[in-house]
Amino acid sequence: MSVTPDATLSLLAGETEKSSTSRGPSYNTGVAGTLHGCNSYVVEVSVPSTSTPPLDYESSFQFHAEKSTPIREDLCNVAEMQFRVYAWNIVVGDWAFVGGGVKEGKWIPGGPLTSPECRFFPKPGAYTEFGNHFEPPLAGTNRYRILSSVMLPDAFFAEVRVSVQRDHEIFLE
Repeated sequence: MSVTPDATLSLLAGETEKSSTSRGPSYNTGVAGTLHGCNSYVVEVSVPSTSTPPLDYESSFQFHAEKSTPIREDLCNVAEMQFRVYAWNIVVGDWAFVGGGVKEGKWIPGGPLTSPECRFFPKPGAYTEFGNHFEPPLAGTNRYRILSSVMLPDAFFAEVRVSVQRDHEIFLE
């Protein structure tokens, strides 16, 4: 958590989504990543109390991480994704783990209307589920750190995309 974030995002009033994509697969690696033990694409997200949704969107938001480039079928089933969410705890002055962990790659062959692709699913025993939806604070600004990486065989990494987004409201009649 001590590394400088690779990107910063703010979910402001009227916005439904913000995202950031790593510039290639070399995020916080090399000397900096090794010294700090990170080897993840780190995105800091700020959500102020004034972060209100547009019409037809919920005020709550959620975080996502995904690969941003295709992964071949032969690499998919051995690929792993790290996806961890931390929240700034003002009382103790440090980052608190909220949830996440390791996800495993699984090849989805596709169907008549979908293309085949590699998707990631929580790895049993290595992933902590969390309340996926967060609310803006009543006052001030909440800060979060999202750490994400996609590791392929032989310690190669894939480009990742991290996002914060609101869902459409669902009206039942």
